[in-house]
Amino acid sequence: IRLLLKLGIVLYPAFYLLDLATYPDQKIPILVIRAGVTLYLLLVYLIFGRYGENWSFPLILSAFLAASLGISFICVLSGEGFASSYFAGILEIVLLSMALYTLPLGKYALLICLVVGQHFVLNWFIPWEYKDLLSNVYTLGVISLAVLLLHNIIYHLTKENDQLKRLLPICARCKKIRDDEGLWHQVDEYINQHSDIEFTHGICPECAEKLYGKFVS
Repeated sequence: IRLLLKLGIVLYPAFYLLDLATYPDQKIPILVIRAGVTLYLLLVYLIFGRYGENWSFPLILSAFLAASLGISFICVLSGEGFASSYFAGILEIVLLSMALYTLPLGKYALLICLVVGQHFVLNWFIPWEYKDLLSNVYTLGVISLAVLLLHNIIYHLTKENDQLKRLLPICARCKKIRDDEGLWHQVDEYINQHSDIEFTHGICPECAEKLYGKFVS
């Protein structure tokens, strides 16, 4: 997350050079937008360094939303709205958000919906044509759905991997496993609760020999 914030602090103002070439008549308002968003990202970075553990999601959500709002405001200022090529900046933010693969799907979906949704709300009030609106809807919609699907896959793979790496307290005598709440469970019960594995029962040769002795062929 800190790396993403650093990238934003560096790259967001750097794109002002593109603004000068694209919208020279709006260079002052756009400069204000770029500077304001950059300062906010810097503030989020500083706050995150101190309180990130407790406020990580609200902070990163506000940072992504601020960056996307800045791009959408540029589309509005230009008067082009949905026809502006700057909507590609929203797409870049959506793609960058893939680095947040540890976020639960619900929180990640909220972030994507706010980043993309604000673009359509703000630019709705600028005169637009259906072809430009559909271009935005198709591009941002398809990419957002693909990113959400990919995030869901990566999140569950990461979660399963973390579960496999975790140390499990197990009783040295009866082999019960202690969960995070301090309760003890049979091995098969615990694994059933934390994975898709289901147990079936059999008997190994050593135990069969002890139980049935000569009856085992």
